[in-house]
Amino acid sequence: MQINNVFYNLKIDKAIYFSSYLSSLLELKKLNLQPTNQVVFNIMIDDLYAMKFIHNRNEINNFITNAVACFLACGLNAINKNINIFCQSAVGSQHTYLAWLLSYISKHNQDNLLFCADLLMYKTDLIVADFAQIKNSKLAIEVAQNFNDNYKTEFFKIPKIIMSPLNNAINNNLIDNFFDITIFDENDQIHQKIKNLNTESINSITLNELQNPEINKIIEILSVLLNISKTDIITEYGGTGITHFKNILAEATISHISPIRTEAKKLLKNSFYLTNIVQTGNQKANFLANNMLEKIKLILGF
Repeated sequence: MQINNVFYNLKIDKAIYFSSYLSSLLELKKLNLQPTNQVVFNIMIDDLYAMKFIHNRNEINNFITNAVACFLACGLNAINKNINIFCQSAVGSQHTYLAWLLSYISKHNQDNLLFCADLLMYKTDLIVADFAQIKNSKLAIEVAQNFNDNYKTEFFKIPKIIMSPLNNAINNNLIDNFFDITIFDENDQIHQKIKNLNTESINSITLNELQNPEINKIIEILSVLLNISKTDIITEYGGTGITHFKNILAEATISHISPIRTEAKKLLKNSFYLTNIVQTGNQKANFLANNMLEKIKLILGF
């Protein structure tokens, strides 16, 4: 059975937005459900980076706890030894050291190389990346290949990038109210945010409306939520008034969020359990990073 090492870097934000689910968590769920391949997940929560704009550590810790609850609620079982959730701060010195070593074969700046170190430290096969991470993910692939070529080795795997088909829509922020939806929003809040989407110029859903960037992105999102093509959505809902169509989008969104929200809230009642998952993940990541550095130093002749 093939084993794939998957890396995902979660950026800390004001809340856990539904856009994170669409751009990344949904892809993690799909990988976790693959019947043919064994998948090892290394999920790093970027708490060091967050300190640049969040100066209250309690706020960062609360986000981490909520994030772990959401990961578990999405079906990623952290009790399984193949899923490791950890904080960047637990391995910051090792990642910084690797970034410095990578600078010997790359002229990119240290911030970019630190991102590369994050990705390459765990023998990554697959990178689950949102739109903002694509550029640095490609850089990590380049750096891994350069390292292998320079030192005549196949030490670093050359990872592939997995990204959601919705990344472009999410990056363009064409429908802001939709991407303000969080995993912990109640159903009525979701309905209200979708009701407030700016669709004043649209009366009903037709093929012609696909030329409208806003409605095209809404249809694109609905196609992912319902797991059907955009053409099938037009066939199914063609001629539907925009108010009714927004209700359809809201219900499809709720069908994804509601079970995650319900399970996450249950898990949050046992914060010790969630904290222990991160502490265990930190220890495992620390061991893996130290082991990886020793092997790299041997290749470099240290």
